[in-house]
Amino acid sequence: MTKDEEIARGAPTTRLSGSLIGQQPRSIHHIPGMADNIISKYPRLGGSDWQVIYGDPRMNPVGGYLEFYPPEEGWNPIPGKPTISVFDKTLTPSQTQRMVFGDMLHHLPSVDPEFRAMRDQFRGTITPEQDAIDRGAYQRGVERYGEDRPYDKWMDVSRLDAYLRGHLAPDDNNEWAGSYTPKQLEILGDMKDLLRQPPAKGLLND
Repeated sequence: MTKDEEIARGAPTTRLSGSLIGQQPRSIHHIPGMADNIISKYPRLGGSDWQVIYGDPRMNPVGGYLEFYPPEEGWNPIPGKPTISVFDKTLTPSQTQRMVFGDMLHHLPSVDPEFRAMRDQFRGTITPEQDAIDRGAYQRGVERYGEDRPYDKWMDVSRLDAYLRGHLAPDDNNEWAGSYTPKQLEILGDMKDLLRQPPAKGLLND
C-alpha cells in the first residue's frame, strides 16, 4: 500500500452512502485465531474483545484491503467491539496478519494511556518537511478520495497511525523506509518494546 493509499483508510463516512450506515452485513464470517496469533507476539494488544472478520463488500466501495471499526461506530458490523473487516481475500495469511496487526494499533491509544503518550510524543516530532508532505497527501485525499475531514482530524485519525504502521507493520514494499528522524525511530522502538509487554494493570477493556 502506498502512502497515498493510506489517505483513503479510516474515513468510512467518505466512502459509505447514508443508506449503508448502520446496516448489518449479510453474514459474518470470522477469521479464526487471527487476533490471538497477533496478541501472542504483542501481548499489549490483549484485553480487548477483538473481532476479525471477512468484510461485506458493500461496505468497501473504494476497494481497500481492510478497515478498523471502533466499538462505538454506527457502521461497525459487530457493534460494541473493536472490529477489523478484511475485504481482500487474495491476501496471503502473512500479509493479512501484518495488516490486521497494523490496524489493531488504531484502537490502542483509546485504551492504553502509556501507548497514547508515546503516540502524542511522536506527533510532537513531526518536522516542517514532513508536515509539508502530509499536507500534500491530505490535499490529494480531498481531490482523489473525497476526504472531507478537517486536516487536524485526518492527521490524528489516519495519517499519524500510518506513520506508526509504516515502521511497526511495514508493507511488502516498505514504503515508509527512510521517512523517519532518529528521534522518531527511537520512539517507534519504544513502542515495539511496549507492545511486547502484557497489558498494563487497569488497562481499559472493551
